[in-house]
Amino acid sequence: MNVAIYARVSTHDKDQNPETQLRPLREHVAELKGVSVLGEFIDKAGADDLRGRREWRRLLDLALSGTADLIIV
Repeated sequence: MNVAIYARVSTHDKDQNPETQLRPLREHVAELKGVSVLGEFIDKAGADDLRGRREWRRLLDLALSGTADLIIV
């Protein structure tokens, strides 16, 4: 099973760090058997609409192509 990990930091001013989201997601994936991680996709603040979320769009393309079997957010 091919898995992709997605995190999004939604504000500029709160000093948010995507690692806060990524750490538990990585731990969860590590517990799954027979999983291959395709990558981590991270969008940062400033993208107020889907056109600005480049990594999210890349991730959706993987899912639509059948490459990613599971997306963990």
